[in-house]
Amino acid sequence: MQKADFFFKDGMFAQNDKYILKALCEEDKENYLMLYRENSIVAKTSSKMSGVDYDEFAEFVWEKLPEDDAIYVSVFLKDDNLYVGNITMQHLASDTPEIGMDVLLKYRRQRIAYETIPLFAKRVLELMPIEYFMVRIYSDNEPSKKLFEKLGATQIGKEPSEFAEVLAHMKEKLKDEYEKFLIRNPDVEDVANEKYIVQYRYIPK
Repeated sequence: MQKADFFFKDGMFAQNDKYILKALCEEDKENYLMLYRENSIVAKTSSKMSGVDYDEFAEFVWEKLPEDDAIYVSVFLKDDNLYVGNITMQHLASDTPEIGMDVLLKYRRQRIAYETIPLFAKRVLELMPIEYFMVRIYSDNEPSKKLFEKLGATQIGKEPSEFAEVLAHMKEKLKDEYEKFLIRNPDVEDVANEKYIVQYRYIPK
């Protein structure tokens, strides 16, 4: 399937009496980058990262989204059309596509992820056959692990942090400038190496 095939012509993906799920668009940029800053492992180190480095990285993240083998779905509260988070599905041609969700800090602990992830997953199953959804969660993210376990996901493995891969790519690309990056951001390598990713298998009930 092509990315556009997952959405109706107006960008709608799915909805129920509480939520609207639709394609991420330019109007969502500010909200999406706020969400990214609150949830990204890179952004969580931004207190130790220069403002210029972080802003450039965030802009890079936004600009590369259309190139990704993924769909990005904005989640809104139906009553007042407020943006509350984003659901992502990667590896669109796989029979084990990867899904994940981030919720804005002020809307957490309101069952939003618990209620919208099954809505999203069931819609995908209507559109394409899959074996199961892969879910990858950082080892220290206890709330997300508990959420997916509550949804019925089962752990199937673990892998190194993708942040370590990003830093390796930056080191190769920046070359001599990488040492200057480390001087400005002395803790990023430790952060990358101390975390791993837990893999889960998920199918909606």
